[in-house]
Amino acid sequence: MKNKVHSWHKHGRLGFGLLLAMSLISCGGGGSGNNTGGTTYSVTASIKGLTSSGLALLVNGAQVPVSSGATSAALASNLSTGATYAVTVQTQPTGATCSVSNGSGTIGSSNVTNVDVSCTANTITVGGTITGLSASGLVLLNNGGDATTIAANAMQFVMATPIAYAGNYSITVKSPPAGETCKVSQGSGTDATANIKSVAISCAPWQGFVETVLYSFKGADDGADPTTSLIEGRDGNLYGTTGAGGANGSGGTVFRITTAGVLTVLHSFKNATFTDGSVPSGVVQASDGNFYGVTTYGGATGNGTVFQVTPAGAETVLYSFVNGLGDGFNPSGTLIQATDGNLYGTAPYGGAYSNGAIFKVSLSGQESILYSFNASANDGFSPGSGVIQASDGNLYGTTPGNGTNVNVSFGAVFKVTLSGQETLVYTFKGLTASDGQLPDAGVIQGSDGNFYGTTTEGGSGVSGTVFKLTPGGVETVLSNFNDGGSAALNGYNPVTSLLQASDGNLYGINNLGGAYNSDGTVYQVTPQGVTTLIYSFGANAGDGANSQANLIQASDGNFYGTTHAGGQYGYGAIIKITPQ
Repeated sequence: MKNKVHSWHKHGRLGFGLLLAMSLISCGGGGSGNNTGGTTYSVTASIKGLTSSGLALLVNGAQVPVSSGATSAALASNLSTGATYAVTVQTQPTGATCSVSNGSGTIGSSNVTNVDVSCTANTITVGGTITGLSASGLVLLNNGGDATTIAANAMQFVMATPIAYAGNYSITVKSPPAGETCKVSQGSGTDATANIKSVAISCAPWQGFVETVLYSFKGADDGADPTTSLIEGRDGNLYGTTGAGGANGSGGTVFRITTAGVLTVLHSFKNATFTDGSVPSGVVQASDGNFYGVTTYGGATGNGTVFQVTPAGAETVLYSFVNGLGDGFNPSGTLIQATDGNLYGTAPYGGAYSNGAIFKVSLSGQESILYSFNASANDGFSPGSGVIQASDGNLYGTTPGNGTNVNVSFGAVFKVTLSGQETLVYTFKGLTASDGQLPDAGVIQGSDGNFYGTTTEGGSGVSGTVFKLTPGGVETVLSNFNDGGSAALNGYNPVTSLLQASDGNLYGINNLGGAYNSDGTVYQVTPQGVTTLIYSFGANAGDGANSQANLIQASDGNFYGTTHAGGQYGYGAIIKITPQ
């Protein structure tokens, strides 16, 4: 009997301890209340804003995974009155941060339903370091927007608006500081999942630009009189045309030139008396790798052509324009290849109303008129500078004429869809309104989505303007040129379109004015309209003069262009402008 009593004490006390531990667990690990009825309760949470996977909650030490997109989650059950509960975030979801409210308490006599888990998407700040900045005025852009002004002497920066988690960024200079230039390195990236601190901005005093003559035309087999802009080919070389000269006399050429100045004539046009074209405009390299352009004269009827030149120099006339039958003729301006794969261009003459037309031509030479201008219907007329395709997919260009009265015609900017629906976006008002008049070049679309262009006359200085035009048709004159007195040193009569360079500024060429024999100038205009003279042609013997073509910025960062006159032999030149 004695042994039995000892056994009860030994094993009975152990069993009692196990029962006590189990009771504590069922009460949430130490709750002091009593559950006289045996009823248990649950804890659930409402989930807000969870759009990614990876969220794990910790409930009384146990992990509870929560699926992406969940709006509620069962956290615990079988809890007795008096038991405690504690809910925290154990693991955050991908790209988001979640927090818990009403996450702890004691079980009463009902289920707990007021636990809230709120999630918000993470954002990424973009910034970095700045060296050499001593002036105010520096404005940076991210992805073409989020303009952020940087204070003078700043050594670090953070863009004003963060980007989305896993988003992309691209930092560019919208406006340089006064008297300084700034360059961006490590300025772009994709799929950013942590704050960006590695963008580096380096600023230095502005030293101007150095101009050199890359090539002087001799007026012989190499061509003469280049009046159209260059393009950079896929091979890194530059391609362009001359309006005269060449191996066949006066028909002009298509040429290739390296950035070191080695020129090769790819094709010499035979001139207007043959079936080949004559007097080419600029070329575009299409998706097939070949170069395409128009000639103002020549072809089967003498009214101009569309031609193709291979990189090896084999030329084919794809289409000859007809003076009549509603076709355009004497085309001018550089072609573009639109997103539909076709080429588009302008003819200042012909069309259904004899006021000019926009034409479409396939790479195989099938031509049709997309739109015929009609001056009698207060439309624009005589388009001759080509078109661009904007980000909305439509084509935009300029006409030097508009309206029904040629004596009060100041020009217009037009839009035309690829299906041929045309609208005048803006009509210039002329001198009496201090507006520009007679746009001789086309427009470009800036990184801000607005259009920028030039007029050859008008403005407060009566000698041309640089203008900004919103897609909705609101125009602002950014710069005015003047042909009188000392103001003429800045140049005037801009007949070329603009270039928006990698620094965010606009660059253009004035055909006349400047410090040397009115040989013209190169100028810079900030998006806010601050205009700076960059270079006056004629500063050195054999320099180019009187450019009629816009600049391009090649992949090496330098600017390249052509001049109609000047050069060592007086037949024009190819110029290179290097930012310092």
